[in-house]
Amino acid sequence: MLLPALLLLMQDAPSPTAIQQMEQRFAACGFPRARITLREEMAVAAITLDPQAEPSDAQLACAARLMETNHLFPGTDTPAMAERLRPFLMRAMQRSDEDERQALIERDNLGPAVASLTPLRDDPRALERRLIALCGPETRKLIRTITPAGAHRPVLELHPRLSPGDSNIATSKAFTCLAELGTAADLHLGFLGNAATPTAPLPSGHPSR
Repeated sequence: MLLPALLLLMQDAPSPTAIQQMEQRFAACGFPRARITLREEMAVAAITLDPQAEPSDAQLACAARLMETNHLFPGTDTPAMAERLRPFLMRAMQRSDEDERQALIERDNLGPAVASLTPLRDDPRALERRLIALCGPETRKLIRTITPAGAHRPVLELHPRLSPGDSNIATSKAFTCLAELGTAADLHLGFLGNAATPTAPLPSGHPSR
């Protein structure tokens, strides 16, 4: 698995004051009951949004940007809420220019992982196997190799729909790993069945930005 690159280690955990400040930022996004907890067993900080009402797309996008900026994993929200959040979190993590992509690779020591993914860009099934090896067995719940109607070759897509009970911290870590590697390796992963997030073919090289 990709350790320690994608773990928020406990010695780097946010202080109580920093946690309070971050929770206030989530409140400003429309989640006044949001709570950050430190999960020592998984060495991560997690955010539970606990919305009072059905959140808007703008509120979810705001929360996703804060989660990406502060390296927070999804917490104990309901599976339905986690499912709604995932596309926004993926977009927040993929909106990076080349300089930001390189900074991500250096910050989280993703160079070896990206190097192992690059030769597989035109082989979705091999890419799927490699991502599972890097991000752990929970990844199998989150990605699929499919051949869309009318397509001449298969593509690799994220599968955001999980069964009840699958919205756990290990699955959230696998999703975050996929999102970070998708950004770092410029894989352009799409969402299966999400018309708002069309799938782009896996390019052979980095597109101009």
